[in-house]
Amino acid sequence: MSELKVNSIKGVSASTAAITVNSSDGTCSANITNIPGRNRIINGACTISQRGGSATAVGGSDTYAVDRTYAYENTNGAITVEQSTESPDNFVNSLKATVTTADTSLASGQYVYIAQAIEGNNVADIAWGTSAAKRVALSFYVKSSVTGTFSGSMKTDSNTNYPFTYTIANTNWNRYTINVPPVTTGTMATNTSAGVRIYWSLGIGSDYQGTAGSWTTSGGTKIGASGEAALIGTDSATFHITGIQFEAATDGIATDFEHRSYADELRRCQRYCWMVENDTTVESSAFGIGYCKSTTTARWFPLFPVEMRAAPTLTPTGVFRVHDGSAVNTITVGSSGSVTSTNNQSRHSTNVVFSEGTYGQGSAFVQGRGCQIYGNGTDAAKLVFSAEL
Repeated sequence: MSELKVNSIKGVSASTAAITVNSSDGTCSANITNIPGRNRIINGACTISQRGGSATAVGGSDTYAVDRTYAYENTNGAITVEQSTESPDNFVNSLKATVTTADTSLASGQYVYIAQAIEGNNVADIAWGTSAAKRVALSFYVKSSVTGTFSGSMKTDSNTNYPFTYTIANTNWNRYTINVPPVTTGTMATNTSAGVRIYWSLGIGSDYQGTAGSWTTSGGTKIGASGEAALIGTDSATFHITGIQFEAATDGIATDFEHRSYADELRRCQRYCWMVENDTTVESSAFGIGYCKSTTTARWFPLFPVEMRAAPTLTPTGVFRVHDGSAVNTITVGSSGSVTSTNNQSRHSTNVVFSEGTYGQGSAFVQGRGCQIYGNGTDAAKLVFSAEL
């Protein structure tokens, strides 16, 4: 029988041998770290943008230019966020933030940041807050028009925070890795609530600054660290981020970014947001078939493509039509009629109610008759179901 004797076989990681051979007894051990499913971040490559990725002003609510990663702003300045095609090698998209109004003097309670919340179910094995807590590597690519020391943070609860810093030395794309030690204090959700929330600061006041490189267990939420360069202080400044990865790593070393298929990433995103819209290039592009609950209302019962994290909230926009074979009801959200989803909701399906509006023909619906819900072929109509953390 032939024997193959080697010291090691290189794997997909440039720094780690896939197989190590024990020189004394010839036994082999695997050192493969690039295991599928290791990245707990969803849409880290910023490829999915269900809500639309054009430049959107950020304010006092979570703003999603790409799915799962959001921006929030509470300063005297202003920023926009958008999905960008500017990206490092082997990536297609990034999330871009642009300062449209600078704030050079942040008050202690002001802040602006980019963030993603990871569901507790997806980080339960990291076990932060217990004696079995694991070390983690957070890695990401950033390109910024402003250089200097930038900061961020991650938190498990209102008082358990790990502020960190990273130095942007040039205006090119660079990958940064944050080696995060395990924390045995505090609590981390291991259910459908947010287990870990990660922040990238674009400018924060003193109330939200902590000491970089160590866990803090008092003083409330920390979004970043003291001594940071605040992007919001420079008018027209830009900040791109992509390739975000959060993984258990006993040595604190990040592995290559885990690229997933578009279809896989979309289904992961749809647990938190499902959007359905009409095709404005197709006349009477349909949402679905429902029935007339009364002479002035119709109902539609869509099944979600995946189980959502929680029963979602609905945000409708645009122009809808409901046709029962004789009467056509045109509903313009915010103007004529309403579109709501307030009962018979679950993580699997919901009940969308289309109420009154402007009749295009006929005088009223026939109660109990089936109907078609569709767009008018020219105006946008969109339903966004959100179960975000």
